[in-house]
Amino acid sequence: MNMKSSKDVTIIFVNPVPRISAQGRHKQVFTMIGKTGELVPTTGMQKNKEFGVPSEYSFPYNPTTNRLHTGLDKMIINPFKGLDPSYIVEEYGLSQEWLSKLETIVKQDNIKLQTKYEIYDNVPYNHYTNEIAGGSTIFNTTNIKTANIAPPNFLQTFKILLYDKPNRFTDETPRGRLAIALIKIHPKIANSKNEANASVHEWYISEENEAQAEKLKKQDFIDDVKYAWVELKRNGSPFILYKFGSLLTTHDNRPIIKGTVNNDTVKNFISDYLNDTTSHQIDNLSKFIDLYTLYQEDTDRFNIRYLIQQAINTNVMKISDGYYVWHSKSGTPNMYKHTDYNKLVSLLQQEFKNYNPDDRTITNWYRDLFEEVQSKGAWLEQ
Repeated sequence: MNMKSSKDVTIIFVNPVPRISAQGRHKQVFTMIGKTGELVPTTGMQKNKEFGVPSEYSFPYNPTTNRLHTGLDKMIINPFKGLDPSYIVEEYGLSQEWLSKLETIVKQDNIKLQTKYEIYDNVPYNHYTNEIAGGSTIFNTTNIKTANIAPPNFLQTFKILLYDKPNRFTDETPRGRLAIALIKIHPKIANSKNEANASVHEWYISEENEAQAEKLKKQDFIDDVKYAWVELKRNGSPFILYKFGSLLTTHDNRPIIKGTVNNDTVKNFISDYLNDTTSHQIDNLSKFIDLYTLYQEDTDRFNIRYLIQQAINTNVMKISDGYYVWHSKSGTPNMYKHTDYNKLVSLLQQEFKNYNPDDRTITNWYRDLFEEVQSKGAWLEQ
C-alpha cells in the first residue's frame, strides 16, 4: 500500500532563472521582511554565485504566526478512511503510539498532508509540525548553547541545496517529498518558467527537464517527417514526388522545384530541404508533414493546390497585392481576382467534383484552368 507505482511518482526539476536584464532588474535584491513576510526590494548589487557552489534553502518563516510556511497543513482527501488502524500500523511499520491517533484519523473525510506524510514516512505523529520549538524565533538554530532554548523541530533544520543546473527531485522518498513541499512554497522559486520573474525568483519549477523534453520532442518530430519521406519515396510515383517538390516552399515563399527536372533531382532537392540545419529546419519539416497529411487525407485538394501553383509558375495566374489574379478571366469579375487562397482552392475543388470531360456545354472553371496551364507545357495528368 505504501509503494508508489511508476505512474504515480512525481518528478520535478528546479532550474535556475536567467539573471540578465537589459533594464538592470537582475541587480535588484529582494528580501523577505515585515510582519506579513512579503518580498521587499533592497538596494545593492546581486553577487553572482561561484560555479559549483550550491544555494541553500529552508522552509520560509512567517513572523506573523511565528510558524514555518510549509504547505503541509493543507487538507487533502483522507486515503486511510475506513481502514483498520492495526492494518495501517502493520503496513507502514508504525509504532503502537499511532493506534489511538489512527482510530480518529480513519473516521475523517479529510486530513492534513502533514499527517499523510508522517504515516508514509514512519515518523512520530506531529513530527512534521510547522511550529517553532519553544517559541523561539531562532527557528533554524542547530547549535543550542543554552538550556532555555528548546532544540529545533525537524522542519526547522530541513534544507535543500540547489546547483546552477536542472535539479531533479522525486517524491519516492521521505526527503524527496519534503523537498518538493519546500520547493513549491518558497518565494524565491517560481511555479513555472512562465511565472519566473528574474527580479524576484532565482529558480523555477518544471514537471520535466524542459530542455531535454523539448529536444526529444523535436527529434521525435524530425524522425516522423523522415519516416514519411521514406514512405513517399518508396510508394510515390515520379509525378507525385514532383508535385511535392513544386508545393514545398522556402522561407521566402519560393517553390523548391520549378520547370522540368528529372526524378533524381526532385528527390535530392526534397532531401536537402528536409535536412536543412539552419533556423528554417522546423518550418521546412512542418510544411512537408502538413502537405503529406493533406496528400493522404484529401488527394483532390492536394492536386488542386498543385494546379494553382503551376498556374502561377506558367504565368496563367499571378499574385499581386494579395490577390490571386487569373489573367484570362479579366472579363469575369467573380473569377478574375481572388483574395482568399483557401476559398479559391475550395471553389476549384468543387468545380473538379462537377467536372465532366465529355460535357463542354457547361462552363467549368477547373477545366478552364487545367487546359490553360496544360497549354503552357506544365506537367499535368488527368
